Amino acid sequence: MSGSGGQDQNGGELPLRDFCVQGFRAVRRLEIPDLRRVNLFVGKNNAGKSSLLEAIRLYLQRNERTVPGVIHEIVREHTDHRPIRFSEHQRELDPSDLQFAIDSVESLFHGSFDGESFGPIVLHQTGTDAKQLAVRLPWNSTSSPVAAPGEGGRPALIDPNAGLLELRTEAKVTEIPLEWFVRRLPADTSGRSSVALMIGASGFSALRTRQMWDRVSLAGQESLVEEALRTIVPELERVLLIGESGQRSILLKLNGVARPVPMQGMGDGVNRVFGIAVALILASGGALLIDEVENGLHYSIQEEVWGAIFALASRFHVQVFATTHSWDSVLGFQQAAASHPGQGVLYRLERMSTGEINPVAFTDADVAIAARHDVEIR
Repeated sequence: MSGSGGQDQNGGELPLRDFCVQGFRAVRRLEIPDLRRVNLFVGKNNAGKSSLLEAIRLYLQRNERTVPGVIHEIVREHTDHRPIRFSEHQRELDPSDLQFAIDSVESLFHGSFDGESFGPIVLHQTGTDAKQLAVRLPWNSTSSPVAAPGEGGRPALIDPNAGLLELRTEAKVTEIPLEWFVRRLPADTSGRSSVALMIGASGFSALRTRQMWDRVSLAGQESLVEEALRTIVPELERVLLIGESGQRSILLKLNGVARPVPMQGMGDGVNRVFGIAVALILASGGALLIDEVENGLHYSIQEEVWGAIFALASRFHVQVFATTHSWDSVLGFQQAAASHPGQGVLYRLERMSTGEINPVAFTDADVAIAARHDVEIR
């Protein structure tokens, strides 16, 4: 098995054929030996499902130009850290700004919540040509000049020009300065890299959704999104984007309804399916990560939604990684996977007493047997 991507059983390229996570957030160590076109992860709370998605996102965007921004976004999503306001961008940084950034970044490392000392984050594939990303805290090194050590070895005297994080790949070592991290401005999402798109549990913002729809429209692929959306809105005729600048709205033209209906008012399920379909098209040749994929979706449409995910993922050569707590979503996945042999795999993540996470694989046939015998596998 190759360690740097590979092909699925239909000959399409996959960004990841296997994956190993060490020392990242809730994951002390997790090794997934076999990944397919569409991968679904289940498990109890704190089993490491969301952390696995974030680790994959970080690894696939390990280029030194993109990974600092991805790290910044992950930290912002899990802590109260925010860049200083633009109106204050030139002011001198005070120790509280710098210390809060350090505290927030520590949350990336396994053991940060239970007082353990933490080693580097290591993300990699297997095989002789495997690529690797390692992330470490420079002040963990006894030879580091970052700052005078304080209690527990953390910096007590903080230099804004010091390195906050060190990123190491097979090609380069990159340092993220503390001041850059504190002054970092929110990135423009309209040109976001399609190497690894992430849909959180709450979906995309209205602004991000409009920007992504613009890109799909420019590519002339609106009909594919509309086709996916009909799994939940069968009376849909067209999707429209109306208005100018910041006042634009996405509207749905429905059969038998005189005036288009704002999509935002159609419910969480419509917005969820729309976001997934748009993201699958924009992630062409890369990966799409979906946390809590079932959110907003009625149990009766799970099979249709998963069928659309499998079809679009295959068409646009996207590798999908999703998590769920829903048994209905698991059953919908199994039914769709049965129509796409060899394209899907489900893993249940089990946290061991050692702190490592054990992945238990279930093929679509395994899930079908479990469903027939009412065997719980979540």
